[in-house]
Order: sequence, then C-alpha cells, then structure tokens
Amino acid sequence: MTERARPAFDLSALRDGNLRRLVLAQLTSAVGDLMVLAVLPFAVLSIGGSMAQVGIALAAQAVVLAALLLFGGVGGDRFARRSVVIAADLCRFASQGIVAVLLIGGHAEFWQLVAAQAVLGAGAAFFMPAMQGLISQSVHPEQLQKANALRGMAVSLGGVVGPAIAVAVLAVAGPGWAFAVDAASFLLSAAMLAKVRAQAPQAVWHRASTVRQDLAAGWREFRHTTWIWVIVTEFAILNSLVFAPFFVFGPTVSADSLGGPAAWATILAALGAGEVLGAIVAMAWNPNRPLLVATLAIGLWAVPLLLLATLAPVGLIAVGAAAAGASLAIFGALWETILQTRTPISLRSRLSSYDLLGSFALIPLGYMLGSLEQELFGAGPGLIAAAAVIAVATFAVIAVPSVREMRSAPRPDAAPSA
Repeated sequence: MTERARPAFDLSALRDGNLRRLVLAQLTSAVGDLMVLAVLPFAVLSIGGSMAQVGIALAAQAVVLAALLLFGGVGGDRFARRSVVIAADLCRFASQGIVAVLLIGGHAEFWQLVAAQAVLGAGAAFFMPAMQGLISQSVHPEQLQKANALRGMAVSLGGVVGPAIAVAVLAVAGPGWAFAVDAASFLLSAAMLAKVRAQAPQAVWHRASTVRQDLAAGWREFRHTTWIWVIVTEFAILNSLVFAPFFVFGPTVSADSLGGPAAWATILAALGAGEVLGAIVAMAWNPNRPLLVATLAIGLWAVPLLLLATLAPVGLIAVGAAAAGASLAIFGALWETILQTRTPISLRSRLSSYDLLGSFALIPLGYMLGSLEQELFGAGPGLIAAAAVIAVATFAVIAVPSVREMRSAPRPDAAPSA
C-alpha cells in the first residue's frame, strides 16, 4: 500500500497559536474529566454516602450526556462553535466550583453531587461536537491530521495526569479542594479557547429551521453517507462486545493467573503508552487509503485479547496492549481528519454527535454482557469470542467500497448529499 510523504515527526505544528491553544484546552478539559472519576467516590463517602450512590452519581453524568449529545450537535452547528465550547467549559467550572465550596464548608448533600454530575454530562454533550467543528475551522487543512493526533495525545495524557493530580490533592487537602482544582481545569480550558480564532467561516444559522428539522437534516446526511454509518456501527459493536469486555475480563485474568493487580496495571500502562506512540505515528504518516488503514489498525486489538485468553507472559501481553493502544490513536487521528475534511461544515457538529452517540451508547450494555459472559463461560472463552468479533467486523467493514477505496486527497468542503 502506498503512502504520501510527510515530514518526520516534530512539534512544529504547535507554532500555530490556534492549534496550540486547542491542544492545551483539550488537555486541561481531559484532566478535569478524568479527575472526577478519582475524586467523586471520596466526595460521596466523605458525606456519609455509599458506593451504590457513587454509581448513581456517575450514571447521572452518563445518562445526561447521552440524552443531550444530539442537541449538542445542533448547538454546535447553529451557534458560533467557539462560544459553545467556552459556555460548556464555564458551566462545568461553575458546577464543580459550587461542589468544592459546599464540600469545603461541610454543607454538601448527595443530591447536589448528583446535580453537579448531570451538569458535567451536559457540558460534555455540547463541548465534544462543537470542538470537532471548531478544529476544522481554526486549523489549516494541511495541519488537521497533526492537530487530531495531538488532541488524541492530550486526551491520553489527561487520563494519566488527571487521576494523579486528584490523588495528590485528596491526600493533602481532601475532596473539596480536589473539586476546586477540577473546576480550575475547566476555567483554564475556557481561557485558552477564548483566544482561538476561526479561520474558516461557519454556516449562517437559518432561523426558520427548528431543532427537530436540524436533527433530521443531520440524520439524513448520516444515513446517506455510507462510510460514516458503517464505521459508527462497527464501533458500536466493538465498544460493547470487544473493548468493554476487555476491561471486565482483564482484571480477573490478571488476579487469578498473572500474578495480581500489578499485572493489570502493567497492561494498562502499556495501553496508555501505546496511545501516545500511536499519536506520534499519526503525526508523520498520511496513508493513501486512510479509512482502510484505520480499520485494519483496529484489528490489532485481537492480539492482546488472544494473549490474555492464552495466559501469555505479562510482558508479551503488555506489548500487545501497546500495539492496541497505538491502533486506537492512529484510528482516531485518521477518522477525525476524514470527518473534518469530507463532511459539510454546516453539518459537522451534528454528524460528530451522531458518531459519538452511536459509538458509545452501548458501552454500559457491554459491561453488563461481559460480566454475564464471565459468569456463564469464563474469561478465556469470552476473550476469544471478543477477538472473533473484531476479526469479523474488520473484514465486513473493509468489504464496503466507500471504506476500502477512499483516497487521502480531501475535498475542501462537501455539499450535503440530502
């Protein structure tokens, strides 16, 4: 397979002020999102709550996120996207800041934590689709793939830095101050985004259209664009039947057969390191058939699944996990660049919201199915079944002509097919 020449990896793209601010905003936002997962259980327990209530609070965030995601896409296409992402960050800053004040003052109640989590989910629902469109408006087309790779790297680093900061602040000052730092991360993200300048115009809001009409227009474009709905369907399947079970079976196998929690920690660390490595590769590699390469890359997830199933040495499983992590980063950079260069700018946030909702809506079901499968058949057969699913899905997707034959040369801006 041929590929187009690209400069060797470097960070020269960050000389672009817009890109630098977008990446820093993504990093601080990711740090804030991941801090919540570490801080919230201790906040609930500190006011006399239970682990069951922790689950309720986290579920509130997930439910609101799923419920509002499509409306977030409409908002990203109707209004100035920079304004939408700033407003989303400020809402999250306010909600987390209020919780911090209540916890520090000793006045927090459980319903207030649940409400704050709901606001956090709402903010994410509007932030993510608008951010996808804002990047394509603010970064030169030649830098888009690098921008998406850097964003992916920022999210991966946020997954490491966020919990680490949360644990450190919890140990020194308690959950209230950890929430205060969490709130500050969203304020910093908003400050970075306020300095971003859009280079490409956004479509004018047609005041005659209703929200329902806007949703329908996005849906028509989504279902008429075969390569989009095929990939989204693939990831709905993979997230529920492959990725979620991996995180259900992995700890059990590690504890029972690989030496304990340290083995699972090693595998997860390798997965994260692989994501960073994959982002670096994506910055320097522009394959001639980007969607085909992205789909084949995800097929590498079969490797750690089979290695876990056969109880291979931890070091070997870690190598497989690193390859799987790299495949996710490469797919993410290529996929986001394709969406940003081959879809109408007036529909970009709505298409992103359909993509996000379709890809992630079934993850909770995947966790439940993984737990049930583990009880009925055991982790080994479950991991082998997950590897079979990813193999079948990969071959089914590359059989689609619009996926297999898509070339790297993008159209400046596509016209809606509907």
